Amino acid sequence: MNPNKCLPSSSCQAVGLPNTFPEDTEFKSQSFSTNIRVQPYTINAPTSIASRRLFEELNNLREAPLTHCHAYPSSESIFKWSVVLDGPPNTVYENGTFFAQLLFGVNYPFSPPEVVFLTKIYHCNINSQGDVYLGLTRNWKSTMGVVDVLKEMEARITAWEPLPLVPETCDSNIREPQTIEGKITKYVNINGKECLNMISSDFYGLIGNERIEEAAKNTIFKYGVGSCGPRNFYGTVDVHLNLEKQLADFLGCEEAILYSYGFATIASAIPAYSKKDDLIFVDKSVNFSIQKRLQASKSKIIWFNHNDMDHLERLLEEQSLADSKKTATIRKFIVVEGIYANTADLCPLDKLVEFKWKYKVRIFVDESLSFGVLGENGKGG
Repeated sequence: MNPNKCLPSSSCQAVGLPNTFPEDTEFKSQSFSTNIRVQPYTINAPTSIASRRLFEELNNLREAPLTHCHAYPSSESIFKWSVVLDGPPNTVYENGTFFAQLLFGVNYPFSPPEVVFLTKIYHCNINSQGDVYLGLTRNWKSTMGVVDVLKEMEARITAWEPLPLVPETCDSNIREPQTIEGKITKYVNINGKECLNMISSDFYGLIGNERIEEAAKNTIFKYGVGSCGPRNFYGTVDVHLNLEKQLADFLGCEEAILYSYGFATIASAIPAYSKKDDLIFVDKSVNFSIQKRLQASKSKIIWFNHNDMDHLERLLEEQSLADSKKTATIRKFIVVEGIYANTADLCPLDKLVEFKWKYKVRIFVDESLSFGVLGENGKGG
């Protein structure tokens, strides 16, 4: 049956509406064949401004229906409307059917309707309870109506396109990786082309040294190989203890401890010594591993300009004046690198040692790059 066919009723003839929609009434989507069957209901005569306005808007919708959106009142009340939206073409919601409700208050059209999405949908403008964000309802005017709400609902769904959880791989060297052949020495063979190695920290060119290669072979035959060698994973073996003793003797200290990776060394040392409320004066050019472990220390961090000893001394002077007014003793540390990984220059260690005694501070020197390179005997900075 045609839903526009009216059954005579004196109470509804003024607005040109039927008083009942028969059970076989169907609203057919114009974008694809979606049929919405409406249960029989009776429309009572409008008795208020809100209900008269809603009857008028319903009549207008019947005369000029929207393409992808349909709305009709429930059998219970003219203030409760059901909405059916067709998934807009050329979107991720194409060929879908979505249901919503419009709940009108007695103050309509002076206050906006409440919009609730009934279909579970992933959309940035619809929360898990089905509440729909519409900018129109935040700036509502009494001249607006149901058609405006429906059009914005359709526009919100059409305009938004969800981002992929995994973005497409860009056209980069990942698809055609640069292949290195042979040993990483002074020169590197990349894709068959010999290149000068400018990123190595093997300053003495020890890679490829025959003595070291022979010792490495003997070690592999004796101990085997694994994916890594941390002592907490595989246990302490004699070579760990022997090397620690040799390092301690070489450096002239009581003991030395080995870590499996340089990042872990400074990462362990800083938070082990510097605690909450301690002060750490740090060069602004320190490497990433130092930066991360400073966060773990929970100490107060004071940055000084790279290798600027005048700036550092001013900060130490200011702190000394502040310390003189306090009863509690605050421990102070200076953190630098022997050779800075980010700038490749040296720290002025002689000046730092002077500050150590003058201002009673402790010094951390990251010798990851300078050990075996600097100093008369290669003991570092």
